[in-house]
Amino acid sequence: MNAAVQYRPEDFIDKIRAQSTTGGDLNEKLDKFIDRVQYRVEEALQSNEIINVFQDDFEMLGDEDAAASSKTSAVNIVPRTYFEQEYCKSKTVSCIRFHPTKEHLVAMSLVEHFKSYEERVNLLGMSFDSYVLILNFKDPHIITLNYILQTPVEITTIEFHPENPRVIVGGAINGQVITWDMGSLEHRITQGRKPTIARMPDEEEDKTQQTAVKLKQLILSNIERSHKNFVSDIQFVPKNVKVDKRAGIDGKQNFFMSCSEDGWVHIWDTRTVTVEELTKNMKRFEWIPYVTINCYRQDGSGEVGLSKVLFRLA
Repeated sequence: MNAAVQYRPEDFIDKIRAQSTTGGDLNEKLDKFIDRVQYRVEEALQSNEIINVFQDDFEMLGDEDAAASSKTSAVNIVPRTYFEQEYCKSKTVSCIRFHPTKEHLVAMSLVEHFKSYEERVNLLGMSFDSYVLILNFKDPHIITLNYILQTPVEITTIEFHPENPRVIVGGAINGQVITWDMGSLEHRITQGRKPTIARMPDEEEDKTQQTAVKLKQLILSNIERSHKNFVSDIQFVPKNVKVDKRAGIDGKQNFFMSCSEDGWVHIWDTRTVTVEELTKNMKRFEWIPYVTINCYRQDGSGEVGLSKVLFRLA
């Protein structure tokens, strides 16, 4: 600014002197200015004396009614616990998934509880009773057990099928993948009554018949073609990602990916493991990965174990 504009300090002084010698215009303007702002200046000074300018304004927003309502809400959000003596005793929750369309339904998988990693390693390979439980949180006072999904091996991760939420796929601690169909009457072991149409327990009109339904799995993957370590994550492939080269993108999520610390990523096809397809081909069918991907380090020194699958689409 100094390089573009030049001025002399006495220019301003000369101008003021010229105005003062010509008459009392300057004094008159100053008097009017003081009369105009006098009230505002006094009000500001009084406000500074009365009001604490350093006080947090947000602390002054609450009132007694709001405080009372906040206390009430705090009572309503007390944690609700669930414990089933038969299925949850000496177990640890390995994975929790919410139903994609019914937020009050929650699936959780259980594994045997060990006090230390060394204890788990020493008992590696042993079989333990394990279940996947479907819990209903719709009632604000009680948590209801709707489904008990049986499994021959412990489940480390689970995921609802986005196209058919009654189907759940899971990854086991030995590397296999497993699937259940809650709508299949043929795979029910116990039930409150013999329905003609498979309903979710929360859809039953007769509330007295809401007994937990026990189900066995549809199919378990071939152990030789599965992961060599526990399945760490399962994610369904997005609709706009093409997996099957022989078919176009149909807008459905029929494939899911499983990863493990063994350095392999498997892509599985769920179209071949429906109740109808398994009924036709149960004797000669083995569930194996549709695509396998081996993950190596950038320097080629070895494989890379994966713990999570994340799709980031442009």
